[in-house]
Amino acid sequence: MITRNRILFVLGVWVLLIPFLGFPSPYKSFFMIVSGLAIIVLAFLYARDKRMVESTDTAATKREVVTEVYSESYPIFTKPEMTTEERYTNLEEIRRQSAGTRTQ
Repeated sequence: MITRNRILFVLGVWVLLIPFLGFPSPYKSFFMIVSGLAIIVLAFLYARDKRMVESTDTAATKREVVTEVYSESYPIFTKPEMTTEERYTNLEEIRRQSAGTRTQ
């Protein structure tokens, strides 16, 4: 798959090799100018796409609506394998354990 990164890499190698390929001076200048313009255009497109993605991410976070969520929390001294009924039937034991940890 051809991507912008690969094209930029190939253009960089091309610019590196142009002086050693033995082209006459006018051709060498032409190839350098065209390669430079291609690199500039690809870099501009890459930067523009990156700014577009960042601006849409920022806009999406600004549009978020925060709503309050209330979730029922389990007492700290319950075990994960307990059912909901078991968690709340022995509240006195839970209060005693909770009071014991507050003083420690």
